[in-house]
Amino acid sequence: MIEDLRLSLYPSDELFTFSERAIQLVGEKTTAIPVLLPFHQNSTKFHLLFQQALEHEKKNPYTETLNEKNLARSEAFLAWRFYLQSASHRKIEGWHDAANKILDVVKQLGWSAPSMGYKAESAAIINIIDEVTKKFLPDSDTVKAGELFQELIAAEDDFDGTVTDSVKNQPTDQPIITTVRPDLTDSLTKMFSMVSLLNSSASTPDLKALESALNELIKQSLPSVKAARTRAYKKKHHPLPPTQSNVVDDEYAGGEPPE
Repeated sequence: MIEDLRLSLYPSDELFTFSERAIQLVGEKTTAIPVLLPFHQNSTKFHLLFQQALEHEKKNPYTETLNEKNLARSEAFLAWRFYLQSASHRKIEGWHDAANKILDVVKQLGWSAPSMGYKAESAAIINIIDEVTKKFLPDSDTVKAGELFQELIAAEDDFDGTVTDSVKNQPTDQPIITTVRPDLTDSLTKMFSMVSLLNSSASTPDLKALESALNELIKQSLPSVKAARTRAYKKKHHPLPPTQSNVVDDEYAGGEPPE
């Protein structure tokens, strides 16, 4: 069985490196396992497009602005979420229940949103904002979280506006990361899934060896992915006090949601 890919955690450069290696490993087995050839070809196609998008992004004047806007909304999200976590422990009447109602929404829709890629983080935060706005504004008022919630909404709107401007100013014939990345991750996921399916249903020595090699690639890649995200965080932020070290360790997402 193939390990959990967790491709949404990969920064773009790390995803490119992972994709390149995975395509190489599968490519070495397509002669022995020809059914994998179309999956390999599809992944290769989107990998090359992703490479073009990466090269273009380095020259794109919006790249740094998007990074800054993304950081701002991640900080706004964490400020709001950490406040709700704190509010859930207050002894003021009604605060515990009100805060936990909202935190349940966050756990369900995107507790670790800041650790996701741009599109996934946008989707998670927008869904959370919509759900809280429709059903839990009275609870937000109870714990006096309204100001932080409005800051989160403004930060998300600011980021989305910058994305729109960036897309409008892109050359029409140039692949961009926000559109190519989902295609690449989808093609990789399908390629890995096919290897796993074949090995579980009609295993051969070549399939066993390939699945083992892909799992080893995943295990080797995730620590470097976490390290890359930690370095990116530290580059942009002042050092965190020891009590908040878990934020850096889990892609500044604040760890896993509490039980």
